[in-house]
Amino acid sequence: MPHQSRGASSVLFYHYIDQLVRAGHDVFCLLLLEKDEDSSQLPCEALGAVVGPLLLRFGRYSGRTIPAALPANATRRASEFRADIVVYFDIGSRALCRALGEGRRTLVWLGDLAHQSLWHHALYDAREDWRAALRLPKTWLVCRRWRAAYGEFLRGVDRVIVSSHSSEVALPGARYLPYPWPVEKPFRSVAAARRGGDKPRFLFCGTLSGLGSRSAIHYLLDTLYPVLLRRWGARGFEVLITGTRSLADWAMASIRTKPEIVFEGFVDDLYARMDRCHAAIVPIDVPVGNRSRILTAMGYGLLVIAHPSTALGNPALVSGETCLLAASAADFAQAMARAYEDAAGAARIEHAARKVYERQFAPQAAGAMLEAELRALS
Repeated sequence: MPHQSRGASSVLFYHYIDQLVRAGHDVFCLLLLEKDEDSSQLPCEALGAVVGPLLLRFGRYSGRTIPAALPANATRRASEFRADIVVYFDIGSRALCRALGEGRRTLVWLGDLAHQSLWHHALYDAREDWRAALRLPKTWLVCRRWRAAYGEFLRGVDRVIVSSHSSEVALPGARYLPYPWPVEKPFRSVAAARRGGDKPRFLFCGTLSGLGSRSAIHYLLDTLYPVLLRRWGARGFEVLITGTRSLADWAMASIRTKPEIVFEGFVDDLYARMDRCHAAIVPIDVPVGNRSRILTAMGYGLLVIAHPSTALGNPALVSGETCLLAASAADFAQAMARAYEDAAGAARIEHAARKVYERQFAPQAAGAMLEAELRALS
């Protein structure tokens, strides 16, 4: 299984393929590697095709979509497999390997839509550096091209599956399915963090340079932190920041002035950090994505406190039932105080969230959902 430090997508792709194999299907896996990508850890049965610096790009002046070239040996090997159904993970693989689906049933699985993520990143660029605002018109044009590319390459596909519920609105005809996400340790039935007299402590985690973390770190440092400071006082609480990659320089400089916020970076045992915390906070206020950090907390048994925008991507997030949703900084602080003070109430929500995780996001359950879609096509 790919290590989670390689990114969420490679982990869930692995589990989708693993569940199909376990169900008795023959699977030929063609891995499309962008130039210089590490291929040393590929499974021996996988065919890795190095396709160039980008899977899909746009003409500088024409704006037309230009997929990379698929090596001839990869085309030949895939064609010889004589697949009944071709499954494409994300739009780049569909653009590059569209010919492999000709005459066969096809399913495309999509993560966050490129034009949505790109636009929100551009808005944060402008927020962090006014000079980046000058690039917004160009970014808007690129986003239009991405929207057109989705329409072009999804034309004729039998089934489109999206990993974020909100993407159904952006892509009429697409269907949301929960994706497989592993939680390697058993549900924590006793919260080790809930010891009398311990200070409120909360976990902030994710791919720290990704859109979700970028949104959340702005919300935490600019909006939520002053409210928490007024509630609990200096050094009266802790927020542990963990995750892959790194935060922007401005964020690290801000954290160094806030002793209540502890930056730890990537940690191998995230569950040990969860055991020290009263809740996971996910103040992501952009309406894009279905966050794996939330699924890890739900599956392990750590209360999730999140912005309502996260429920747009993951409809399993129901405030007061499987999580606590907070639309304002004051509501966020109140929910965090509730997590600290009401252990029984937090445990009730954590147990309910675990049951939803088992039904929808555990690898076997989510993999069975995708397999059912494929059986319906066969």
